[in-house]
Amino acid sequence: MKHTNPHVRRSSDILRTTVLLATTFLLFATCADEYETVYSPQPMAAADEASLVLYGPISDINPYEYIGLRHNDIVHAGMRGLTPRDTVSVEAGLRRFDACVAEWGSLSGLDQHDIDTFRSVVHSATIAADRRRELSTLTSTRYTDRELRYLRRIGKALSLVGTFEEVERELLAVEMDIMSEHWHTDNHSELAALVAISVAKHSFAYWKRIILLSYGQSDAVLGKSVVEAVDILIEATTATEIITAADVMGALAGAQHFQPFGVDKAIIGAIVVGGSSSLMVAGIVYHDRIVAFFRRLLSCN
Repeated sequence: MKHTNPHVRRSSDILRTTVLLATTFLLFATCADEYETVYSPQPMAAADEASLVLYGPISDINPYEYIGLRHNDIVHAGMRGLTPRDTVSVEAGLRRFDACVAEWGSLSGLDQHDIDTFRSVVHSATIAADRRRELSTLTSTRYTDRELRYLRRIGKALSLVGTFEEVERELLAVEMDIMSEHWHTDNHSELAALVAISVAKHSFAYWKRIILLSYGQSDAVLGKSVVEAVDILIEATTATEIITAADVMGALAGAQHFQPFGVDKAIIGAIVVGGSSSLMVAGIVYHDRIVAFFRRLLSCN
């Protein structure tokens, strides 16, 4: 029987969430293992701001909301785990992020075969840098018609040429419509829309802050003309949309690939592959932005 009250979680879901929370703590500690020697406390407000993980608005009725939260946790662990030598080139950064995939997979209880599969899925999921069009026109027999409808809407929201606020409003509108539906979550047969909107919403909030900080800004453009400010914000919004779309596609690919092995592996797949795709695309397409953020984090010029 399916719970009709969306606030009610089965005990197995609660246990799974607890395990994933504990795993995320370990992931953060491992991927940021050089933090104490590399990142000394910074007195500047910008460094403090950059060091914090950020989430989007949190839904208390999406049973898979924690996937988006954990996604941001491991992405931030990867960003915080960067060292100066990891930022000298795109290749160096990708090697670091690829090592994180192995660490996260190992700490999640996966064997070497699964870890190698994770890597394969991550790399295949990040071949196309801009996956917004693919998401907005997605076709697949693995999803129900209504799942596809919402996945396409998420893709279209991430294809808007506008401001951060416009994209955020559209994502929240999609989430509201998704949560107004009755989903078959007891047998985990309809996960895609619930997982995708959680990852999209939280990933967009996270990368919005990272991209803006990499420009030397917070939520506003300072010292620019109106035209320059608009151009920068549109450029920053597009960058955030592209990374977020890759995250969503990565999370879907991870969940889909590992779903035959059980829902627990599917959830780990969504988190690890989505988070890894996020770092890979950011590292490949926006390496200069990553380096700028890294310098901001260290409060250096």
